[in-house]
Amino acid sequence: MRSVGRRVFSSFLSRVIEILSSGLRIKETKEVYEGEVTELTPSESENPLSGYGKTVSHVIVGLKTGKGTKQLRLDPTIYEAILKEKILVGDVIYIEANTGAVKVLVHFSFVSNWLAFINRSSVES
Repeated sequence: MRSVGRRVFSSFLSRVIEILSSGLRIKETKEVYEGEVTELTPSESENPLSGYGKTVSHVIVGLKTGKGTKQLRLDPTIYEAILKEKILVGDVIYIEANTGAVKVLVHFSFVSNWLAFINRSSVES
């Protein structure tokens, strides 16, 4: 039985090596949302398990891009990632729709500090 498993794995491994050495490239298409956060509203509902307290059922995220604005209704797990990344209104973020990964590209505080520095520099000149 073990030799059958080894042959199958060996066959699989040799096919992977053959594909990689032949120059075949695997292309992954991702659906992403990117823009400045204009709204961040968690929607709460009664906890279905205990009946006590509330739980986040979904989160509404408003994004402003160069093409316009978009309002997304997202899963509560994405809201947890938003909290973990300490995202606030004004931050520029990136959300992968398939995985739910959330990344901050620019924090609003950085932008506001940068603009204040630029304004201060232009006044002093």
